[in-house]
Amino acid sequence: MEADREYQLRIRGNVLSFRTGSFRAEAGSALHSGIYNRELVSSLAAGAIIVVMALAAVMKGVEMAPLYYAGVVALFALLTFLFRVYVFYEEYLELTIDREHGLIAIIVRQMRRRHIQRPLSDLTGVMKGFTLIAPENQDGIEIVKNISLQHGMVIPGFGETKEYHSVNLEFGELDTLAIFNTEEQEEAEAVSQVINKFVGGSSAKTD
Repeated sequence: MEADREYQLRIRGNVLSFRTGSFRAEAGSALHSGIYNRELVSSLAAGAIIVVMALAAVMKGVEMAPLYYAGVVALFALLTFLFRVYVFYEEYLELTIDREHGLIAIIVRQMRRRHIQRPLSDLTGVMKGFTLIAPENQDGIEIVKNISLQHGMVIPGFGETKEYHSVNLEFGELDTLAIFNTEEQEEAEAVSQVINKFVGGSSAKTD
């Protein structure tokens, strides 16, 4: 798949693999991803700990030897890495459909890792859904926009209504699992068609 897409989809023989970090419809953050990213947050968190430790050392009258500064740099790098890997990690959903063994396996990585396994025969359809998320606090949005404009910064997409197109696996009428959410209808259509074709279904239904 193209590098700018929000998913990876591969078919090798009788196995389809699908992975995405976009499996939930969310309003999103007020901070633009180009400014506010996981690497930056990890370094800020690590820096905050270093500052607190430095203040505690100063209050106790600890002398700052040259070796101390080298240790601070090493500790900062280590804390940044640990925050990035264990706290500010990417959430993702990974789907595997194995036609040969008749299995569907799903791994969801969030606060804890969830494993879901179902027989392929339980799959009754692949549905396309649509979700509309409107901002709730308009007054707060206007305040943030005004502050941003005063600082000469525009936050792209902030405060706008979001439209999400989803791909859902249906296991009976009351058991549906969303595996992909995107603002691009064409992407949802492409994913649903590939999965439907792989499992031998017809065109995806629309919820």
